[in-house]
Parts: sequence; structure tokens; C-alpha cells
Amino acid sequence: MDAQTSFDRYAISYEEKFNRNPLGRFQRRQVRDFLFPWLQGRENILDVGCGPGSDFEFYRLLDCRLTAIDISEQMTRLAKEKALRLRMAARIENSGIEEFSVDEKYDAVVCNFGVLNAVENLPVALAKIRSLMTENGVLVAVVMPPLQITELITGLLRMRRETVRRLFGRKAQTGEGFNFRYIRKTDLEKKFKISAHRNLGVLLPAPDRFAATAFWKSWSRVFLPFEKIISRIVPAWLGGDHVCYILKPEPDEEVQA
Repeated sequence: MDAQTSFDRYAISYEEKFNRNPLGRFQRRQVRDFLFPWLQGRENILDVGCGPGSDFEFYRLLDCRLTAIDISEQMTRLAKEKALRLRMAARIENSGIEEFSVDEKYDAVVCNFGVLNAVENLPVALAKIRSLMTENGVLVAVVMPPLQITELITGLLRMRRETVRRLFGRKAQTGEGFNFRYIRKTDLEKKFKISAHRNLGVLLPAPDRFAATAFWKSWSRVFLPFEKIISRIVPAWLGGDHVCYILKPEPDEEVQA
């Protein structure tokens, strides 16, 4: 299944599965609090994989000029409806990052919650993003890493093949049959340098697992206070449900020469 079809189907349940999920909301708040100082004052922002407009309220607080794209027609439709409800003058297009064409440059590009995990060719996508950024721009990449502690422990106890594939092969597949890839920080460092990071869900389950069982809800209540502390201090390699990176572009080779 291709990305567009997969995310068209996901659009129907995205709000319920993530935006209304307590752990999903917690992670999004963590990201917004972390990003605010980095994005404040940046006038022109590109939201790649905007989904149903989940971060539009945040962009409105930033008082920026927003362009938002998504590969899913259904997600794009929901994002346009959200912008209308918020009375936001945003440019919203149905496009993947590789195909996106525009004459302007952006002060910040945001790829939130697994967008880069789903692109077909990560180096090509990163090169395209780099070409769309101003010299002093920043890239926000919130990616799913190979290591997630609660997933690793439960996967090994249950001898799930998917756990080994995630950790060593860095590959996975959604229930709909869409293939994606887990991302390490070294994958991002070929055209960018990391300025800061924040781990998300180090001790907590993924939001969909939280919603599935009473065990994970109880676990989350116990470990949530620790998560707020540890997510700020652990190294990026320790992983989590996601890792949020702030990246700045490396100089182009011709500039270096």
C-alpha cells in the first residue's frame, strides 16, 4: 500500500487515536513547549505532513506565515477545514515533500510525529527540505527511533519478530500494510547538524498501546512524573516513542569550497 492510500484511511481515525488520546496530547504538548523558543519570531514556516491541522493552533500563537502540505487528500481536506474554523490564512496543498515546488524559502520546516519515517527516500527528502530553507533556518524532525524501552521489553518477553526488526533492521509495517523505516540521528546528520533534541515516551508506551489496555494506563500513571524529567536529560540514542530534533543546515559543498 502506498503512503497516500494509507494516510487517507488513517485520516478517518487520526483525531481519535492520537489527538484525543491522553498520551498523544501529552507528547504534542512536550513538542510545542520545546519548539516555542526555536520557532518564535520565524516568519515563514512550512509544515510537512500537516495531517488534519493538528498543530495549527500552535502556529497561530507564533503569528507566522504558514504553508502546510500533506500527501493525503483526506488529511489535506481536514486541514483546510481546520484552518477555516481557526480563521487562519494558511496555504494548504496536497503534496509530498519530494514533489513540492515553490519559489520561496522558509525560516523553519516542521516534520512532526513520524513524517520522515514514512518518506520513500529519506536522503532525497532531506535534500529537498534543505533546498527550501533559508541560510539560518531550522528543521524540526520528530521521528520514531529504533529503540523504545517499553516496546523492547514487552516484545522480547513475547518473542515478537517485529521487535527485532525494529531494533536491528529498522523496518516496520502498519496494520494497513504500509512500510516505513525507523530513523537514527546519524540518518539526519548528512545534510544537517543537531542543535538540540528532546526524547518523547522514553518510559511510557506508544499512545495506541496506552489506549488498548488497562495495564498500560496504570503504568503510565506511575511513570508520567518521571517521564517529564528524564525526557529532558537522556541522550538521543536512548530513543523513545519519538525523538524531537532541532537541526540546522550544513553549508552546501559549493559554499564550503
